[in-house]
Amino acid sequence: MRVKTILTFFLTSFFIFLLMVYFFIPLDEIDFVLKETNNNFTLNIEENNTMQFYPNMRFSTSNITYVISDCTVKKTEDMNRAFNIIQDSTVLKFKKVDEDGDISVLCDSSAKIEGGLYIAGEGGPSNVTQTDLFNVISKGKILLFKDSNCPTPNIALHELLHVLGFDHSKNKKNIMFPISDCRQTIGEDTIEYINKIYSIPGYPDLVFEDVKASFSGRYFDTQMQIMNQGLSSSGETEIIIYGDGKVVKKFSLDEMDYGYGRVITLSNIWVLNKFDNVKFVINSTFEEIDKNNNEAVMVISTSED
Repeated sequence: MRVKTILTFFLTSFFIFLLMVYFFIPLDEIDFVLKETNNNFTLNIEENNTMQFYPNMRFSTSNITYVISDCTVKKTEDMNRAFNIIQDSTVLKFKKVDEDGDISVLCDSSAKIEGGLYIAGEGGPSNVTQTDLFNVISKGKILLFKDSNCPTPNIALHELLHVLGFDHSKNKKNIMFPISDCRQTIGEDTIEYINKIYSIPGYPDLVFEDVKASFSGRYFDTQMQIMNQGLSSSGETEIIIYGDGKVVKKFSLDEMDYGYGRVITLSNIWVLNKFDNVKFVINSTFEEIDKNNNEAVMVISTSED
């Protein structure tokens, strides 16, 4: 019986010793990582593509001007801080001007109530041109009703991001949530999206939307639709039509603002020989977003009438 007691004591002591070794003597290096708060635009990652009112909303250039009018010292300071915060976090550059800014900031001392809640401010694009690639913002407006009591100018930041095309977020921790909270921050995905969309240079982008061609005897007829789907006006350019590799026609195309297009019809162009392959070329001498779309090729029937 005494032997059994001693054996039990020995095994218990050995087990306690092993536990002490396990807990107090590190056998492997252990890293304790504090996970940062996720400030995604929404809590559902699949919804990140819906951050903006419309897809690919941006100003034509990353250099954006603004005017602040009739605002208190506090609201003016908050708005300027908001511009600086976005500027320091992204590729955007903001410049204050005296008049005709891309963004107009106005202030109203009267409170606005909607649905039983005080509305701190309003903001958004006021002029948008839609192209195949972008929804180009040319003007934006911010109206501040209420001062922000937060260390960060959350109200001004919220409205500025509206002007940049961002809709409300479903994430309560995000600064674009409809109800303001001083603990809200700008999501990293918002910053990444701004940097990504403004990495595209503010060039024009001419493209053939549609081309048609046919023969009537020895006469060649064609119609083409050319669009500027870029971010700025195109310069004057040359359009060249080739038939089986030989020049059939050349003509000049005047400058064209972004979002605009032209339909050009050419009739009764006499040719010596009919051809099967027609190539349309935009021969631009200025920078474009993509020059790979400056050609269109089609095959037409040359059977005798």
